[in-house]
Amino acid sequence: MIEIRNLKFSYFTLKSRTEVFDSLSMMIPSGEIVGLLGRNGTGKSTLLNLMAGLLDADAGTIAVEGVDVTQRGTTLYTSLMIVPEEFSLPQLTLDRFVKVTAPFYPNYDEARFADCCSRFEVNRAVRLDRMSMGQRKKAYLAFALACNTPVLL
Repeated sequence: MIEIRNLKFSYFTLKSRTEVFDSLSMMIPSGEIVGLLGRNGTGKSTLLNLMAGLLDADAGTIAVEGVDVTQRGTTLYTSLMIVPEEFSLPQLTLDRFVKVTAPFYPNYDEARFADCCSRFEVNRAVRLDRMSMGQRKKAYLAFALACNTPVLL
């Protein structure tokens, strides 16, 4: 479950302050699939980054599976996975990346990962930095799905 209470967030530049959220509250029950829709620049990615604990809110709270995202501890990061719009991956093969990263996710399922790679037509032996952006996104999504975290952003 994700619970957001009275969330406030603004961006600051040298000349101005842009308010993105003012007292946003919502609850997303476990097992729900939710889509964020809106025009460019309305805060969709910002909200996901706040929910993942990658940005700090000006005020309010966000809890994922009962854990305050500002705590940024093991419990939080084994409970959620974020597939960002833009990301960089190391100069490793997909298999090596998974071997290094999967131990951080106690519910990781190798069979599910293999199935996702097959369905997404991703070659696990190719270095991530040599894949197209579309292939990298499919590879990362396959890994994210295989981690079986309670929350996937």
